[in-house]
Formats: sequence, C-alpha cells, structure tokens
Amino acid sequence: MVNMRLKVVWAAILAAGLSATAFAQDYGAPVRVGGRTAARKYFSPNRVPSNGILFEIGPTDPVGASFDQILFQGEMPAAGVGFEASVETAAGWSAWTPGTVKRFPNGRFWGRVDFPAASSGRIKVRALDQGVRGRAEIELYSIEAALRSVSAAEETGGAQPPAPPEGEPVADKPAVIGRAEWGAKPPRNGWDAHTPYRFTQHHTEGRQTRSLAESIQELKVIQDFHQNGRRWNDIGYHFLIDADGRIFQGRPEGVIGAHVRNQNSGNIGISLMGSYHPPKNHTLTAAEKQSIKRLAKWLMSRYGIKASTYKGHRDLGSTDCPGDIVYGQLGELRDSFTAPGIGADLKVERFEPTDPKGPLAPVDGS
Repeated sequence: MVNMRLKVVWAAILAAGLSATAFAQDYGAPVRVGGRTAARKYFSPNRVPSNGILFEIGPTDPVGASFDQILFQGEMPAAGVGFEASVETAAGWSAWTPGTVKRFPNGRFWGRVDFPAASSGRIKVRALDQGVRGRAEIELYSIEAALRSVSAAEETGGAQPPAPPEGEPVADKPAVIGRAEWGAKPPRNGWDAHTPYRFTQHHTEGRQTRSLAESIQELKVIQDFHQNGRRWNDIGYHFLIDADGRIFQGRPEGVIGAHVRNQNSGNIGISLMGSYHPPKNHTLTAAEKQSIKRLAKWLMSRYGIKASTYKGHRDLGSTDCPGDIVYGQLGELRDSFTAPGIGADLKVERFEPTDPKGPLAPVDGS
C-alpha cells in the first residue's frame, strides 16, 4: 500500500514537472511528431482521394500542457486547401474541428483551429480539398499549440521613454522604412508607452526576403498573422530586418511590443526575416549583421540601453527563437555594439505607398 502511494505521488510530481516545462513555452508549445517538429513540407497524392483528404499530420507527440488552439503558418502555392484538427481526450479522439485559413496571392498563409475545450494530449491535423486544382504542396514554417488566453495576452502600462541625456551626442539613426511606407495597418486599440532599457533578438520563422517588394509582402503577412491569427493588437516586433539589411519599423520603439511573453515592458524586439533554425537554416548575411549593429548602437545611445541586455529570445523563454544559426553569433554581435567603426548608413530603396491594402490583400477580401 505504501509503495502504491509513493508511486501515485511520484507520478503526480512527474506530471507537474511536465506541465511546468510545457507552460514555460513562450506563447505556445511547438507541435512535434516522433520528437521532430511537425513544421515541414507535405504533399497530397497526384489525384485527390474521394474522401477529400489531401494529407494528415499525426497523431503528434503529447503536448503535455493545456491548450485550446493550434496556430500554424507557412506557404501553399495552390489555393483551395482547408484544415481541420482533432484532439485526444480521456474519452478518445474528438470530432474534427474546422480551422480558419487566410491565404495571400503570393502563397503565404496562416491558419488557426480553436477547440471548444482545453486538452493536453495528442493532436491530428488534416488538409482538405476545397477546390484544389492539381497536386497540393504545403510547407509549414511553424505549428504550435497554445491557450487562447495566453497566446493573445499582451502587457500593458509602462512609462514614456526618456529624452536623451543632455550634452551627450546621440548616434545617427540608421535608415528605417516606416509603417506608412510599407503599408502597416493601425493597431487595434492604440499602444501603451514604455521606457526601453533592453533588447531581444528574434527571427520570424518565415520567408527570408531580399527585394523590397518581397519584404513588404512578408511584413503584411506577419502583421495580419499577429493581429488576426494570434489576436494581438499589432505586429509584435519593433524592428524587422531583411536579408539585404533593410530595417523596417514594426511597432514604435516607445511602446510595448508583443515578442517575449511576460517580458515585453521595456524590451525592444528586433526580428530577422527568415528561419535561422533547422530545417530551413537560412544564412545570417553580412548586411543583416551590419544593420543589427547600427540599430543597436543607436538604441544604446538614444535610450541608454546597455549592450549586455542584448539577449536571444530563448534566453528569456522556452523557444528555439532566434534559431541556432543566429543564437550562435549573438556574442559576436553584442561585442560589435561597442566596437568603433560601425560603418556608413546603408542605402535603402524608398517605397511609395499606394492602396492601403497593398498588392497583398488576402484572397478572402478581408
């Protein structure tokens, strides 16, 4: 009897530890199959089967903590693909729950499935034929399970950023393409001011873009995913940098972002556009490094931020971000912030906004 009680207590301790680990994930826990990420390429058969199922993912590994939604984003060249998901409960597999999918003309898309109740077990996801012409090829850049109340939460409050110290020179601000220039949508509910005193490095887990037009398209997708998929007030980062070193303004740096769960106040989010982690393994370019250095030097001079506060996202939460490739170079980047001779301003193409929706309006018309 004593041994049985000890086993029950030990099982409870293990379960609590597993839950704590999973809840330590940032905004969501990555979905895995056989210990590997479920974010990869998937292909439908050459002929769509009569049941309309293009392919199925899972059963996945157990998530290990409560979730009531899955969020995913990636690329699907062919239109007409829908998604639905099922979760494992004590009573067995749930009914299939249809998802929301928003696809853009360039093939980028995001999706979300909201379940009626929380679960913590395995997941199955399947892609459905909703008018596909030919074979469907879908690449998931990321897929995660989360609680709606956690993934949509944003910090509020804070203080206005201070003025530069009198008598101290402020480093030149690098060229930044503003929100109006890339066609950003306004925040849903305004912003909350904060006093910047640290900065965090991220990657977007999306496309690595080089041309100005491609980068603007990707920015619109990211903002739409953050606002309508994650239900955030605005794009989460303050600055985004493409492979050619262009710097784009996300949220103004004087307001609280949404990039590190529970640690956004005072924290400037800088994100590289791309996926610098397996299986993508994008290369960190010299132009990106140069822009990070110049941006960091200006932030340090403008707000009195210390170079030592420059961290990777994974230093502040349980996540792979900003990817192994970038994370392995953070020390070198941090050292360069205080080194002399950062270099001249990068030349940046100018962009004249036209239609507020831009050339990348979602195919559903929203």
